Amino acid sequence: MCRMKRRMQEEAVQHERLAVLKWVWAVWNMTLQHRDVEYHQEDLALQHWAHTVQSRAWLHWRDRMKQACVLKEKESKAHRHYCLQLLRHALHGWIRHTENRQAKSKKTAVAQDVRHVAVLEKFWCQWNNVLQSRQMEKDRGQRADKLAQHGSQRLVFSHWRHYVRLCSQKAKREKAAMHHRQLHLLHLGLRGLALNVTQSKTHRLNKNISVQHHHHILLARSWKVWQLRLDEAEDRSLQPQMSVAQAHHKISVLRSCLHRWRKRLAEHRQLKELEVRADACFARRIFPQCVNTWMEFPAQSTEKREQKQRAEQHYRQQTCSWVFYTWWRNLEVQRDQRLAERTAVLHSEHVSCARAWSKWYFGAVQHRDKRFKQAAADSLYRHFLLRKALNQWRNLVANIQTSQRHLEQAENHYGQRCLRRAMADWHQYVDHKRQKREKLAGMEKHYNSRLLRHALEALKSYHLQTQSINQHVECRFQEHQQHLVRRMFYSWRINVAQLTEEREKENRANCFSQKHLLSQVFLAWRQRTVSAHLHRHQQEEALKQAQTHLDKFRMQVALRRWRERSTEVKDERLENERTSRHYNRILGKRTLNTWTTNIQHHKTYQVMKKRSFELHKLMICQHFFICWKTQLQSRRIEAEKTETALWHWSLNLQAKVFCVWRQWIAERQRKQKRLTEAAQFYRDELLREGVTHILTHTAHMSAFSTNIAQHSYEQSCRHLQEVVRRCAIRWKQRALCKHVKGKTDSHPKKSVSFFLPEDHTPIPTPCPIRSQAAEQRQKDSIISQLWSVRASRLQPRRPDDLLQSPFKPLPRDFKISSQRVSVRETSPLPSVDLTHSPLESPAMVLQPKVLPFKPGPPGSVATLGQDILLPPSSFTVSLAHGKQKSLQHQELPLHSTHFTSHPLKTQGVHERLPEQDEESEEDETVDVEQTENLTKELLDIRLEMQRYQQDRKQLQTWRKLQKVLSNWLETTGIEGETEERESILKELSELESRISSLSSRLNKQKPTMIRHAARVNTIQSQLLSNVNTKTPTKYGI
Repeated sequence: MCRMKRRMQEEAVQHERLAVLKWVWAVWNMTLQHRDVEYHQEDLALQHWAHTVQSRAWLHWRDRMKQACVLKEKESKAHRHYCLQLLRHALHGWIRHTENRQAKSKKTAVAQDVRHVAVLEKFWCQWNNVLQSRQMEKDRGQRADKLAQHGSQRLVFSHWRHYVRLCSQKAKREKAAMHHRQLHLLHLGLRGLALNVTQSKTHRLNKNISVQHHHHILLARSWKVWQLRLDEAEDRSLQPQMSVAQAHHKISVLRSCLHRWRKRLAEHRQLKELEVRADACFARRIFPQCVNTWMEFPAQSTEKREQKQRAEQHYRQQTCSWVFYTWWRNLEVQRDQRLAERTAVLHSEHVSCARAWSKWYFGAVQHRDKRFKQAAADSLYRHFLLRKALNQWRNLVANIQTSQRHLEQAENHYGQRCLRRAMADWHQYVDHKRQKREKLAGMEKHYNSRLLRHALEALKSYHLQTQSINQHVECRFQEHQQHLVRRMFYSWRINVAQLTEEREKENRANCFSQKHLLSQVFLAWRQRTVSAHLHRHQQEEALKQAQTHLDKFRMQVALRRWRERSTEVKDERLENERTSRHYNRILGKRTLNTWTTNIQHHKTYQVMKKRSFELHKLMICQHFFICWKTQLQSRRIEAEKTETALWHWSLNLQAKVFCVWRQWIAERQRKQKRLTEAAQFYRDELLREGVTHILTHTAHMSAFSTNIAQHSYEQSCRHLQEVVRRCAIRWKQRALCKHVKGKTDSHPKKSVSFFLPEDHTPIPTPCPIRSQAAEQRQKDSIISQLWSVRASRLQPRRPDDLLQSPFKPLPRDFKISSQRVSVRETSPLPSVDLTHSPLESPAMVLQPKVLPFKPGPPGSVATLGQDILLPPSSFTVSLAHGKQKSLQHQELPLHSTHFTSHPLKTQGVHERLPEQDEESEEDETVDVEQTENLTKELLDIRLEMQRYQQDRKQLQTWRKLQKVLSNWLETTGIEGETEERESILKELSELESRISSLSSRLNKQKPTMIRHAARVNTIQSQLLSNVNTKTPTKYGI
């Protein structure tokens, strides 16, 4: 009995302790569940926010990078795959978390997630395949267009392809740098704007959702709050009763325990007495009875225990079956509801996707047709422009080739004629020399037969004269071989009666001429050579210094640019590395935080689950009332959980649908925008390339035409110089080496002859003595032509094939003398770019002065294979022209002295001429001045007409450019309201103003050009009349 009482007392204490623990556990479990629900909602919200932020940031960055760099496609794909893996890991973690938290809805949630992921992957794969196919088609189309364009333009624009490629690469680098800078700034500003954007978007989303579920949320919240308050009120109302009941229960338990203890003590005393009594009767009959009763008591206790265990097992099975069937019924109802909702959502998604796909496909087909039509139109227009340009270029090249062919034929014909003339002249010269030698031999024979008695003196004089003549002939022959100078032949006739007087006069004349000519010519030559050498040396030093300074400056500029570019590239590389490190660090931190929180939550969940299992085992052994209370409380909690789970599931499903719809709409808008921008950029790029090719083609064609014109002008100048040189040589031969016909039989007369070498180093030559009258007439005729011949004499160090150097363009800042031009006459002519400064190029070219000529004698015209012999006065510069040159070009002292020194020297000579020669010379100078004025006027008219023609060409190119720009604006339309369009409009307005001003100026100049044409005709007629009126006997040929 004591054991039973003790066991009952221990069971009562344990029951009381368990009751207290159950009540505390129930309260703690309720609060823990509420906190767990709140934490779970907060975790879901944070996870959803992180997911949305990552997806939006990634989509924004991906779009930017796709537009900027096509070369980083692999990196973007890897990054996309990495982000998708992160998203999949987060999704799987969330699925595992929901599986652990909601074990009942595991299969359905997994099926929904798998379906959602499958649909997303399906549409993503389809979109990616379509995008890749379009990109491949676009790349193939661009490559085909580029190949066609390069194939058609390779023959025409091969010289400019490298330049265009460099410009395009430079533009792409600048654009990539600017785009990278913008991306960097956006990445820096994205952190500050992320919180504001997410708050605004979540506020907008919550507002839209609250409008749809306002009544439901209000009812659920009010019901939940009412239930919480009701439970709290019940707990508060039952709290004092529970405390009183616990106190009363304690007192009653103590009383009952005390009463039982007293009873047990009395019973114990009685038992002791009965034991004493029973000990005596124990051996007789009580001991076997006690043994029997003791044997029955364990059997009864075991039966009671077994019955109690059976009852408890039956009760547990009934409660479990009832709970299971009620849960199964509710689960089937929920499953049916969710299946219906899912089918409805899938049907609506399928319908919306089908409609959106049909609309997008229709729009894509239309856009593709438009793009194909636009590409066909652009290609047709480009081919039309190229065909037109090629036809023009082909015609121009054909014309140039025909003109070059005609020019070459004319040059060959002219060379053949020159060779024929040279051969004829050479034959005449040989015949003349042979006849002269024959005549000299006859003269020697006649002289020997007639002056036999004066043999010694004649032999001595003959030997001296023959030795001097042979020495002089050998020296002249060597000089002719070295410098191609003119030769003069000496005619001498010996007068026996006045041999001593002629010898004395000859010695005096030789000494005087030697001293006078040597002193003057040597001084002039020395001064000119020294000044030319110094000037050339100074200019060479200046050019060398300028070239070295320019090379140093270019090297410094190149090094500075290279340093700046290298620093920029290093900064960009460092910034890229920092951004990649920072992005990887942020992603690592986020993933680590999420992983740690998930692990902690899972551990807490496992611990709480174990504790709940243990408490569940203890709760089974509680009283029926507490069991009923816990069952009621569990039912309420389960109802609340189901309501919150259903509400959260519906909100999550709607949010997913809304996010998918928003992503699909944003992707569609982005695709459309990107396609429009790509089409616009492709059209602008094509137009820019066409405009640049056309402009460069026109500029180079104009430069090519000007170079050809300059080449033809140079050829004509060379031809004129050759004519001048040939005529001057022939004039010198006829003036200084002529042979008087019809007077060989008459009495010989005395004369004095001069020899003028080309290198300005005269050598005295002895001449025979003649009569005074013949000598005076011969001397007058020679001196009258001497200074005019000296004006056209060659300068020192002049090439042998040219008489005067061709014109050469020179800069304005250098002072150029005639010696400088003569030294550089063999240098090749550079091509002058007339496209940039068409109005200034004629002024920068130093052209030779071309004067009109006079016809030769009738004898020279009558000969076949010979050209017109020009007089020396047509190649000399008059005194007035020299003075005008000296006034206009004061910076050229040597040049002015060169032109004015000869007329000053001729004054002393003309003072000794007769009056008749002075009058004829004055008439000749008047005619020369008149022809010079007419020629100068012709040159001015030519320059003005060239400027007018260049202005017309410039007007045509500007009009073509205006047409191209207007066509580009028409093709772009009003949609491209960008800065480029505004700049092109400004350029077009400026071009229109220039075209209007240039056209008005050309219209004003048109009547003057007509007057110039009429004036050219009149000048030509005047020159022809002057040539016809002049007599050839005036020059003494």
